[in-house]
Amino acid sequence: MEKPAARVGIRDVARAAGLSITTVSWALNDKGEVAESTRARVKALAAELGYRPNQAARTLKSGRSHVLAVAIGHRESAPWQETYMPYYRSVLAGAAIEAVEHGHAVAAVPVSAEGRLSDAVAFDGLIVVDPVRDDPILAECRARGIPVVADGRPLDEGYDEVAIVDSDVREPLLRALDHMRGAGAARPALLTGSEHDAYTLDTERWYAEWCAEHGLPEIVERVAPDATPAAAASALLARGADAVHALNETYGNAVLARAAALSLRLPDDLQVTMAGERTSAADYNGAGYLVLDGVGTGAAAVRVLVRMLEGEPPASLRLPCDLILPHPPAGG
Repeated sequence: MEKPAARVGIRDVARAAGLSITTVSWALNDKGEVAESTRARVKALAAELGYRPNQAARTLKSGRSHVLAVAIGHRESAPWQETYMPYYRSVLAGAAIEAVEHGHAVAAVPVSAEGRLSDAVAFDGLIVVDPVRDDPILAECRARGIPVVADGRPLDEGYDEVAIVDSDVREPLLRALDHMRGAGAARPALLTGSEHDAYTLDTERWYAEWCAEHGLPEIVERVAPDATPAAAASALLARGADAVHALNETYGNAVLARAAALSLRLPDDLQVTMAGERTSAADYNGAGYLVLDGVGTGAAAVRVLVRMLEGEPPASLRLPCDLILPHPPAGG
């Protein structure tokens, strides 16, 4: 087996160019007083030799890793893996694709059970998904001076240095509830979770305000940390709900499965809407969708974070959220 070729270092470039290491370093990094012709010759020679700068050395010199981290605010509940991981992955994918356009990489940073960020990854800024009350991630970033963009409003006051990128869910949620009521629903219900993040708490509050406005009873079922969405869906339908809005696709699909087991027809016997991805709404299943674009959110968060790293003040951004109402397939 052939030995791998030795890595070309800056000394090799300097030797080939007949210049000092300092001059070559200045030329490659566009610094110092180096003639443009010499700078161009050094860069061309470095490329010909296959020279690549040592990233660790560059990080130590500049203080920047050009890595953006993504972390999630809550991980404790039993159904977290299936419930929140799909959206988290979409945010991560969108962030990674966008970061490349800005000369950065993205890493999913591990978080301990106590909420401490791992030291295994050096990063310049953080995107935190769904921060919670007394969030240890936000507190640590503030103490370390790490710029932060949050997907979801921080629940604690005083985090003015955190930029917020989230979806405008309220208006399409109210339209979904109005649609179900207009189609005859008298007992519209909410299937939600036990996590205390802004998205969950805001959805519950908007639902309660809507019920009060229309003189309807609040029918709320929460998926407990040690329970399954299927059990919560079963309990909710047993309470006589004739319409359900689910906080996410996992909860919504649990309602659809339970409805099928009870031979309930959608939308005649039961109306269902849920927050989910646009691809899920492509095939008719009788449900309506509030489209949450995790990929777009991740990309937008990177753009905001990069501007913060370049010295701009935090600038929050609210993304539009579409409502796709159910309609039968052609000829159906």
